[in-house]
Amino acid sequence: MSPSTTTRGPAQRLAPILVLVLSAVVWAFGAPAASAADSAATVGAAAGASAGPCPGDAGVTIVVDPGDLGGSVQVRCVDSSPTNGIKALEAAGYDVDVTVRFSGFLCRIDDRPASDPCVGTPPANAYWSYWVADRGGPWCYSDLGATARTPRRGTVEGWSFSRGGDAAAPRSGTFGRLAGPQRLPASECDRGPAPATTAPP
Repeated sequence: MSPSTTTRGPAQRLAPILVLVLSAVVWAFGAPAASAADSAATVGAAAGASAGPCPGDAGVTIVVDPGDLGGSVQVRCVDSSPTNGIKALEAAGYDVDVTVRFSGFLCRIDDRPASDPCVGTPPANAYWSYWVADRGGPWCYSDLGATARTPRRGTVEGWSFSRGGDAAAPRSGTFGRLAGPQRLPASECDRGPAPATTAPP
């Protein structure tokens, strides 16, 4: 055997393999924990919201009712001052998609409905309708569009999905009326108030 030639025994040949296996184990069990922590921090920072209606004038209450898509009504409080209805939804922690051709038209909330390609405006008989209300008052359908109005603190923003008929107000009450004058001007109630609804149990 030449002096420059070395012979690798079984243990030496297995060493690189063991290193690779241990690295894979560390990645498999260590990486997800860090990723989950990072994800939770990101959601908390991005949402800036809490579950349930806002206490008093502390912010804007957001109601999302999936309606015909199935699922329960969700209520969150945004304690910031969003500049429009789309920003309010995003501040509440929802993923929002708007159409490719018309950026002011919302087509999906949290990827629903998945069947909508979000290219043109959603069909008139299957879309997310946009509602506004004073605390304790009736829901009002908003023709202005979510990008055309600024949510007011102490008011409620609602989104409801319905198919095959007229847009339906969210299946939720608008929570307790606040002291003092109403925060929502009558001019923002575009089609007249919808019948009052009660909060689901």
